[in-house]
Amino acid sequence: MAEAKSKRSATAAPTAPASTRKALMVVGMHRSGTSAAARLLSLAGGALPERLMNAGPDNPEGFWEPWEMVALNDRMLVEVGSRWDDIFIHLADAAIWDARADYMEAATIFIAENYGDSDLPILKDPRASATSRFWREALAQQDLTPVYVIMVRHPSEVARSIAARSGATIAASEMSWTATMAAVERDTRGWPRVFVGYDALLTDWRQELARIETALAQALPARSAEAEGDIDRFLSGSHRHHNVPDEEASLAPLTRETWSWMAEACRDQDPPGELIDGVIRQLDELAQAVSPALSDLRRELADYPGLRLRHTEAAAENAALRALCDRFHGEADRATQAADAAEKALATAQALATETPPQRSLEAVGSGDASLIQAIAEIARCETRLIRERRLRAELAEADRAIYERRKAEAVQAIADRWAEEQTAHSITQHGLAEAYRQLGLAAEAGRALTSAREATEGIADAATTHAAASAAEAAELRTVVATLDAANDRSIAERDAARAEVELIASRLVQAEQRVAGLEADLRLARAAERGATDRYAAAAQRLAQLATSYQSVTDQDQTSPLLPRET
Repeated sequence: MAEAKSKRSATAAPTAPASTRKALMVVGMHRSGTSAAARLLSLAGGALPERLMNAGPDNPEGFWEPWEMVALNDRMLVEVGSRWDDIFIHLADAAIWDARADYMEAATIFIAENYGDSDLPILKDPRASATSRFWREALAQQDLTPVYVIMVRHPSEVARSIAARSGATIAASEMSWTATMAAVERDTRGWPRVFVGYDALLTDWRQELARIETALAQALPARSAEAEGDIDRFLSGSHRHHNVPDEEASLAPLTRETWSWMAEACRDQDPPGELIDGVIRQLDELAQAVSPALSDLRRELADYPGLRLRHTEAAAENAALRALCDRFHGEADRATQAADAAEKALATAQALATETPPQRSLEAVGSGDASLIQAIAEIARCETRLIRERRLRAELAEADRAIYERRKAEAVQAIADRWAEEQTAHSITQHGLAEAYRQLGLAAEAGRALTSAREATEGIADAATTHAAASAAEAAELRTVVATLDAANDRSIAERDAARAEVELIASRLVQAEQRVAGLEADLRLARAAERGATDRYAAAAQRLAQLATSYQSVTDQDQTSPLLPRET
């Protein structure tokens, strides 16, 4: 994709065809003032879509963009392996163009239903910066020619605004700004367009609106005093939340070059497109080097919810097992109470049987026989309960064994899969990082992935510790049951064999519990070893990035003599 994109960017720019109607395409990086520009154009006479996206906490004045267009752009980007904040989003246009037949019908229906025969329809979505060719074709099928209003804002201000909204890193957002702005410049070259600075729009919107009308080659139809008052009230200082003076901003070389080009374009100085072509070539080289590793990191992050789900399922299984244990202990308590009652009844019967004949009346004899019968019946009930208890414990042991075997198999498979993924990621990273230094956002994303891995490892360690403690407590409880059964064995010779069988079952259960504890401790050691390995690999990658940074800075210093690059004064 990168090679095809580079070849296309070096070809001659297309010629804008004549059309009876024009459409205003408001594009540019997210958080660059595209919403403010769309509302300004609508107040001056442009046509908004019938179905608008609702305002949000991060944009209470409104987005002024059609949600159907946003949804289609998101769908296209995702299906070609990209997204709105992709640091290589400039690659998406070629893939979407190749698959345009899958989406064109939805796009043309959206345009027809939302704008009809309206003059100067406004299509605003920052994502369209990376899908320009597709929307140009969709507009052409509705006999519309686009005029691009490209919003430009300082990349550091954009990055801080995105960080405040979504928590993204500054470096990654600045790289995304670079790829987005380079893509929209490349893909709109040769078509009617105007670059509008966000600062200039807030400072003197009348001058910027005049520049837009020049690119449009006609006046906007609603330039009245009332409309200008509405625009003045709308474009207030409340639109700016992140102001970073240019002299205080520290930008990466590619971002600095792109920002310098955009600033000149906003002043109508017509900077050469070859500089943006050079930026895109460097982005393509960088994408070839680091995209596989970056895809692996994103896939691992996408797998994290599944790990959380499996952890939740394991916790539910543990809760069910605990409930079964509680039931087992209840049955054991009731059986012990029944055995005590039977023992008392038997003792009473034996006492009556040992009395001398003169001391026993007929009534006493009858009472003793009745007590003996009652004792025998109680013993029978006790034996029945002990049989039930034995069966319940056998079922519990079988269920525990099945759970242990299944978890063991899952753990072995997960470790094998993880090892294979680690080996693949390692070989890919070793192959790609030779030319990967220029990606300033990669280190930040790798850090976030490592942090997520550490958090997941700590969660596994905590779960293992908790499980081990629970198993130890369960073992203590089982030992208590063993002691109780031993005492009962001393009191009743008839129950000795049954008690011995119960002791063997409980001892087997104890061994299984200790085996589970040992397995969890082994898993904990493996998790900690994996964490140490990940930390070592990350440190090595960071050291290599630092070395590459030094090498690239040297090359950048040499390139300052190139006539295609702006000289710093």
